[in-house]
Amino acid sequence: MKKLSPKARRWQIRRAQQGGRPRPYRWKSGKWAEAQHGRHPLPPGYLPVQVYQDGKRRQGLAKGPIKAAPAVLSVLENYEPTIAFVNDLSNTLRSGKSFSFNRRQRRAFATAPIFNSYWDFSTIDRITIPVALMIASEYHRASTLGRWRPSAIDIYKWKPDVRSMLAAVGFLELSGVDRPTAPIFVSGTQTIRRFRACGDAPGPEIGSFLSDLGLSFELLPPEIYAGLFEAILNTANHAYATMADENAATRLWWMSGSFDTSTRELVCSIYDHGVSIPVSLAGPAPKWPLSHIFKRLWRKARGRPLSVTDDSADGFSISLAMRLGKSRTGRENRGKGLPAIDNVIELCDDGYVAIRSRRGEYTRYKGMEPVVSTNVTPIRGTLIVWRAKLPVMT
Repeated sequence: MKKLSPKARRWQIRRAQQGGRPRPYRWKSGKWAEAQHGRHPLPPGYLPVQVYQDGKRRQGLAKGPIKAAPAVLSVLENYEPTIAFVNDLSNTLRSGKSFSFNRRQRRAFATAPIFNSYWDFSTIDRITIPVALMIASEYHRASTLGRWRPSAIDIYKWKPDVRSMLAAVGFLELSGVDRPTAPIFVSGTQTIRRFRACGDAPGPEIGSFLSDLGLSFELLPPEIYAGLFEAILNTANHAYATMADENAATRLWWMSGSFDTSTRELVCSIYDHGVSIPVSLAGPAPKWPLSHIFKRLWRKARGRPLSVTDDSADGFSISLAMRLGKSRTGRENRGKGLPAIDNVIELCDDGYVAIRSRRGEYTRYKGMEPVVSTNVTPIRGTLIVWRAKLPVMT
């Protein structure tokens, strides 16, 4: 009989006192098909999922809360649930706790990846390009920082239209489902531009964006190009001006859009994770000659001094900056600033422009007065969306 060491003897005594604890369940890949057909028991509290990562599909387990995404993801039609969903996704990704494997449990269940929680995209019935861009930007930021290896779960359950939209903006490529493809996605008469992340000079990006959609500068009024250029210029140069240095690696802006050749409808979305327009307007802004005028008018209208932490009148702040007709800086090459974003719609046959930054929202349709509001749920950074019917140039 083999002689036991003192350590092994203590372990045997402790195990006998506890009534003979069973060995931990070890998940075997060969038992997966049996588990799906009910012939092999799953670990208590776990659900089988299909994981797509690094271009490969494999089986996994999920334990914890399964978060259902809203049926309609649109900042125009379903703002509060949509932004709450995006913010929850963003906060969890930034904390590093989302889609993280439970290593202790994974050792007990062998090689099956185990997820503490995940978002169920199968509940989404419809998603718009701006929201798809926001989600893709969060996944792109997480993968850029190297905190998390992107993946997708149970993609076969997603609605076909939702999957096509997420594939068109480049989300499935970030998730490891699709391999890198062409920057455009054509569906009938509609061309969708894959998201573009950039932090340098915006001029070439705008030209590449329009040319990929099949638009040439000869067929567009120069003011439309100027408006797009000014919007991206303000985003690229000012969105992260007052943020901490540790965010330098992710000081990017993201752009995506579509163009329908039959209706000549252009949709352009620009998004950043910066300090937001209301925060930049409330800051010192020493390079803006009208900064003191803006703050004086704001105080006169609201009855209190302007503060960076005050988000109760963000919509009014954006509207007031539009009326002043100046950007944050007073440099000559900055054009008309925020009003240039607004003027693009007046040059088109029809459409609207919407600016959402922190809790503020500014929306104006062609030929109408702007609609200004302050939402309950804040958005991270700034989202600018144009939906315009372009004129036919001869």
